[in-house]
Amino acid sequence: MRTTLDRYIVIIYDNYNIWAIGITVQPNHWNDKAANILRSELTRSGLSYGDLVSKLKEIGVIETYAGIANKLSRGSFSFVFFLQCMQAIGRQDVNLDE
Repeated sequence: MRTTLDRYIVIIYDNYNIWAIGITVQPNHWNDKAANILRSELTRSGLSYGDLVSKLKEIGVIETYAGIANKLSRGSFSFVFFLQCMQAIGRQDVNLDE
């Protein structure tokens, strides 16, 4: 369930004409920020998505390369997944100013 409006319809008209109708997608900067922070932490650790799959498996979390790539491209993943990733790569502190 989404709690923010990420699409809306735009209609441009006057009393006599409709010039344009379209759907506009608002960027979700929170999703982008979440994905960028996780990517940055992986880069700082010198790890790829494949490495993350292996490290997650070591702590009992089964994830696929495609699953990780999809989550990071969407930027929507649970905080639990984020914590699992941080634990797997050995990060205790995270910089939120990415």
